[in-house]
Amino acid sequence: MSAPEAVTRPRLGGLLRGFAGVVAQAASAVGLEGVAGALEEAAEQRAVAFDEQLAGAGEDAGAGDASDARERFRRGARRSLSMSRRMRFEAEEDAVEGLHFSRTGRQQQLKTEAVLFAAEAAEARAAAEPREVPTAALEAAARRGFGRMVVPRAAGGLGLGCDAAACVFEELGGADLPLAGLLAAHNAAAHLLAEYGSGSQALTRMLRQHVAPLSSLAALAVSESPAGSDPRAITTFAEKDISGQFSTLNGSKAWVAGGASAEVFLVLARTGVTVAKGMTLFAITKSTPGVTVGRPAALRGWRSAPVAPLQLKGVVVRQENVLGREGQGAELLDSAGDLQRVWLAAAAVACGEAALAAAVEAVADDPLTMLYGNSLERQAHQTDLARVRTRLQAARLMVRAAAQQLDCRASTASADAATAKVYALRAAQEAAACASRVGGWGALESERPHHSALQDLQAADFVAGPLDSLYGKIFAEMYRLCTL
Repeated sequence: MSAPEAVTRPRLGGLLRGFAGVVAQAASAVGLEGVAGALEEAAEQRAVAFDEQLAGAGEDAGAGDASDARERFRRGARRSLSMSRRMRFEAEEDAVEGLHFSRTGRQQQLKTEAVLFAAEAAEARAAAEPREVPTAALEAAARRGFGRMVVPRAAGGLGLGCDAAACVFEELGGADLPLAGLLAAHNAAAHLLAEYGSGSQALTRMLRQHVAPLSSLAALAVSESPAGSDPRAITTFAEKDISGQFSTLNGSKAWVAGGASAEVFLVLARTGVTVAKGMTLFAITKSTPGVTVGRPAALRGWRSAPVAPLQLKGVVVRQENVLGREGQGAELLDSAGDLQRVWLAAAAVACGEAALAAAVEAVADDPLTMLYGNSLERQAHQTDLARVRTRLQAARLMVRAAAQQLDCRASTASADAATAKVYALRAAQEAAACASRVGGWGALESERPHHSALQDLQAADFVAGPLDSLYGKIFAEMYRLCTL
């Protein structure tokens, strides 16, 4: 090994240890002693690996492969140093000291209100007709401010974060999952209007007078037949007039959740060629000339949030009804989708637990079990229940983590939200299926809670992004971290 290489080995190892020491001191200064110790230990292991890797690089260089060795070393350095980027939390106001799974006083108060609201929602769903939004439940949500949870206080909202709002959806999901999905879309739309429509008097008036007080339901109109929610296949087009003050929308949207009862629609339309810069989000009302809402679809699940098509024929919209900038629609919709995914995942976990608890209670209280035995005494069912319960608890913690990542605007927050939705829905669907197995023949009766829960959970797969798009988002984030 040459003299320069011998000097470089301890120098690079020392630099890595010094860099990790600085980061560890900063972590310790804000109260993260455990993280600081783990970081120092990981850095020491990385430094040893660096020395070994550099030694191998020196041997390769002596054999005539110096350029390949240097490139392998650079790749290893980039992967190791990306550790610090993964640990960085970027908050607007307060520094995030780690994940917190205990409820604050305000969250406990919200949870109490949510429990009462969930009971009212369950009664309203039982009394409502199929494919009809339970009006009584929406009125109860409006009284508690559950239509403006993430809207800032200055704009008339509750000013909650994603994590605080998730406790409301967690309680509601056990009573009425479709209603939870409906309110998730409404609150995501309210967030967009508050965040990106504050510069427009028309959008501010729409938010304060209709959307925030829940006097008018808001829906996201994105999907089209037969392409679904893929932005690359959207054909709804917005053509700007010669003055630049108006745009004319033409096209159709399919499967708008809550579309049959919504009064405000956020419509994604094509204004350019590319997906990244060619999509714009418009806010329109049901009373706008040219807007036609079709008949609700007869779905097996998702009945209290009726899905309906939306026709747009020569709809003239003022430029002030554009959210954000022209061409920013796909980006804004993705940020709203992250909120929806976390809230829907929280509701799905509660839905799966409710179905499982109802099945266990029904079996335990069945009078025939005294004569023929209890199916819960079977080892296979006990193992099945324990495995499902474990997955539901893991999903709940994953949802809380993703919600807090969104609140602090971490770089991995979007992928974390997608991961939470995928895992939580799969865990909840497995719980509903387990409830059917535990209940036996009696569980096949249509009025059993797990029966409708399984149908609702299957329909939830298509809300806030189908699985293939979410897997693509997760993989893209994995690839980004691995190539830093």
